[in-house]
Amino acid sequence: MSHVIQQKILRPDQLNLKLGAYQAWNSGLRNVLIQLATGGGKSVVMSDIVLDGHNQNLKQVVIAHRTELVAQMSMHIAERGIKHRIIAPKKVIRQITNMHRKKFGGFSYISPEANCAVGGVDTIKARAKELKAWAEQQHRWFIDEAHHVLEKNKWGFVSKFFKNAFGLGVTATPERADGCGIGSHADGVFDYMICGPGMRELIDAGSLCDYEIYIPESDYQIDDDALGATGDFTQKKMKEESQRSKIVGNVVQNYIMKALGKKAIVFATDVDTSIEMARDFNSYGIMAASIDANTPTEVRNDYIERFKDGRLTVLVNVDLFGEGFDVP
Repeated sequence: MSHVIQQKILRPDQLNLKLGAYQAWNSGLRNVLIQLATGGGKSVVMSDIVLDGHNQNLKQVVIAHRTELVAQMSMHIAERGIKHRIIAPKKVIRQITNMHRKKFGGFSYISPEANCAVGGVDTIKARAKELKAWAEQQHRWFIDEAHHVLEKNKWGFVSKFFKNAFGLGVTATPERADGCGIGSHADGVFDYMICGPGMRELIDAGSLCDYEIYIPESDYQIDDDALGATGDFTQKKMKEESQRSKIVGNVVQNYIMKALGKKAIVFATDVDTSIEMARDFNSYGIMAASIDANTPTEVRNDYIERFKDGRLTVLVNVDLFGEGFDVP
């Protein structure tokens, strides 16, 4: 027996984005991009369009690029009561199935024969030969964090792989640090972009909470000569400066002064610094854990679950939660 479906009523700005996507598709534009500020509900808009397609018996695929985000999109789709297959390694499918059963009272929305699919970009690309016939039958593809999509990278390959489908990408940040354009007139695949309200508009409307920014003085210093090809500082330079400076102690001490008892996500420059930060938090009795790309998936999922339900107060990470990570 399935759980009671959580009905989601779109805000007016979300509804406008959804209707804009349909208008673009109906006018003959193939691939549409929706831009909406972080926290604005991009996954909600996308899953609402997926639900429409599900009700029309369309074949659809939702694509993400990391295990956490594949699982997250699967949960969004499941919350709409949509059965779907998972295109990922068997181990990941088992983990997501267990997440479903835990969330939905023993029920799983994963079905290998479903019209809808949620898949990892690397798995789809690796299995392109065996998935070719299936891909050609798809009516729509969806990509979260769509600023990744360039015509000549793996995202572009996958978008073209579904050659008969209309595409929808969502992102908060359509401008890339490397200067490449994601429009089809430049380096990307999107024919049209629809922009939602900005962060301040969402805050003023009561859709996002307001924020405060604290910038304590620090001895952490890094110069522009440490910039890499992507437009960001190189990890090597950031790690060297982290080890030279007192940044680890600064982070913990300022958390204690400004945010003690509040949930916190900490972004570390490298694995060693992340582990040291988590160790320092714990030494003050603040429950913390460090996770990175090398942390086993089941351990990462457990830490994330503990963080969401309050058993962990601080989650320190390296390049995992910079985008797409949902925490209520």
